[in-house]
Amino acid sequence: MTRTMSCARRRTPSSRATGLGRLMAAAAVAACAAALAQEPAGAPAAQAPVQVTVTATSLAAVPTYTLRAAVADALAHSPTVAAAGADRVTAGYLRETAEWGRYPTLSAEIAPGVFSSQSRSDSRLLRLDQPLWAGGRIDGAINQAQAQERSAQLGETEARRGIVEQTAVAYLAWSGAQERLRIAAEGRTVFERLLAYVKRREAAGAAARSDISVAQARLASTSVQREQLLAESERARSDLQTLVAGSVAGEPLMLEVPGVALPGADTAEAEYLSRSNVVAQRSAEVEAARAAAAVRRGESMPRLSLRLERQQNVSAGVSVPSDNRVMLALSFTPEAGLAAFSSVKAAQSRIEAAQDQVRVAELDVRQRARTHLTDQQSAERQIAELQPQIESLQFTADSYMRQFEAGRRSWIEVLNTFREVLDTRVALSRARTQHAQSALHLMGNTGALSSWIETTP
Repeated sequence: MTRTMSCARRRTPSSRATGLGRLMAAAAVAACAAALAQEPAGAPAAQAPVQVTVTATSLAAVPTYTLRAAVADALAHSPTVAAAGADRVTAGYLRETAEWGRYPTLSAEIAPGVFSSQSRSDSRLLRLDQPLWAGGRIDGAINQAQAQERSAQLGETEARRGIVEQTAVAYLAWSGAQERLRIAAEGRTVFERLLAYVKRREAAGAAARSDISVAQARLASTSVQREQLLAESERARSDLQTLVAGSVAGEPLMLEVPGVALPGADTAEAEYLSRSNVVAQRSAEVEAARAAAAVRRGESMPRLSLRLERQQNVSAGVSVPSDNRVMLALSFTPEAGLAAFSSVKAAQSRIEAAQDQVRVAELDVRQRARTHLTDQQSAERQIAELQPQIESLQFTADSYMRQFEAGRRSWIEVLNTFREVLDTRVALSRARTQHAQSALHLMGNTGALSSWIETTP
């Protein structure tokens, strides 16, 4: 693909729509400055526009680290996901343990009898108890274990969702930082060529020494900006490495994240609440607390069970005929003093605390929904303002360069305009990163993020 551009303002639809086109446009500006630097001293102000050819083959292919790979690595190595999975497995075993309370219990007793030098008498008892009624203790324990298992399952789902969202946001932060780093490098190249250009003019007596000093100062400021952006990129890369628990090899891909269309904050809140695993988890914890309260109330009630006993006495090695009995057994183990009453009160208090946690979770979800939606809308407005500014500033910079050659503009005005172009491009990149990250948050909390990641390269 080959495009021809001039120092005069020339745009193509694809150059505005794609990141590659933006890189080409920036390279064309740098090439314009280089072409001006090649002019002989005293060249006439009016001349034909310099034609510059920019080819896509100059962009060397580099290894890439995709978003899908990053998410897969994060899910595979995340200790948060592993711990949540272990909690779910544990909760499943505890539920099975509680369900076994419905089944018969087998017990055996051996009571030594009378010992003498000539004989020994033992009593052996085999007992089978089938619970019939336990005052709600068995059902309450099962309900509590089931609610705790649901809570653990929701916790694991939320852990996986959170890791996917965090990884996607960190990946976009890294790719956005890399884009700004490339913009800064291109800006430095432009100012290096502008410095070389003014040095040639100064050597020919067409520029003052102060013009060189100003150009050197602007070049130094772009170097400082590049170092700051490099540190930002390294921090973003380090954050991603922490999430994937391994090295990040290659460069990120520049992804176009679609905006999430939500009519307003109320709709966003409703969508967040309906899909919130945290709110559902807190609701399950309320059910578990209610079941635990039922268990505490049942502890003050007697137990009724169907009992089958088989007793056998052995004397001097000779078995006496066994005695088999079937009966209804009623057992009661009272708590000490007012402990049962206090235990029930404590269980009721835990229910109220769990309900408060549900309301806290709902408030947090509502706040996050409004924040993410506001951030996306703010980024959209910034992009809408910055995009035409770049085009206007670039046109102005080209015009100022021509007017400087004609003696109608000062050198400082030319440098300031080119710096404004660079700063505005960096600001636009930040706004796009903010918009992408806000959209990822919105998709992550409305159930659309995983399906979108599957469509990425």
